[in-house]
Amino acid sequence: MKYDLIIQNILWADSKDCDAVRRNDFYEIQQVAFMSMVITGDTFVLLPFKERLGDVYGLKIRLIESDRVCDPKPEDKSRDISDGVEVNEDGEIIAYHVLRVHPHTKRTTENIQKNKNIWDRIEVRGKDSDKVNILQLCIDERPEQRRGVPLLSPVIEMLKQYKRYTDSEIMAAVLSSYVAFFIESEKDNNVLNEVSLSSESNNSKDNSIDLEPGGIYNLYPGEKINPFNPQRPNSQADVFLTHMAKLIGAGLEIPYELLWKNYLLLLQL
Repeated sequence: MKYDLIIQNILWADSKDCDAVRRNDFYEIQQVAFMSMVITGDTFVLLPFKERLGDVYGLKIRLIESDRVCDPKPEDKSRDISDGVEVNEDGEIIAYHVLRVHPHTKRTTENIQKNKNIWDRIEVRGKDSDKVNILQLCIDERPEQRRGVPLLSPVIEMLKQYKRYTDSEIMAAVLSSYVAFFIESEKDNNVLNEVSLSSESNNSKDNSIDLEPGGIYNLYPGEKINPFNPQRPNSQADVFLTHMAKLIGAGLEIPYELLWKNYLLLLQL
């Protein structure tokens, strides 16, 4: 029996033939399924039986993008369907409604356009065999929950602001590193012929300057440049980002030292 299991592993789990699309072996499929569940909240697994030339086992695994499981259009009001999950009168999940192509696909091939608005109703178990046809991988947090919740959903807004802040700090640091010279002349011309700041160049009263490292720019008579010093890098940025990381870690129930992969701090605790 032990050797039979080893042979099964070699012939099925270690082979990409277990994948319906022949892309990953069984262990890589697990990794993709787990990553998809963390990012999108859930992932769906089809278990078709398909025999191929040279295959020892016909069982295959096919992962379904969670976005494809959605409510069919037009809506079937005779069934209790929400977010593509159908339940019976007892609240038992009996079927999933899967769109044949990804709803946000930009491909315009004939086959894509043909299947763009077609949903397949896949029953959880076969009527005659009671064999499992499809699995939903997710972590339930509330009763009567039908779809999973992404891991980052509690802190998604905070992560957005975190990115905005870091981007603005980087931009301010880059601008502060520029050394620009502005020449104001009493003559109504451009001596250096580098960059024109007049409104005639862009047909707008609102003149803008694109700074470059070491740039030299001409000013017209009466035009002046107000000094701009962003004072970057900001000495308080690290303190603020660390505090934000602690809040994000608290929302994810992950220590911020682990979130930042700063294991030296963990060893000091």
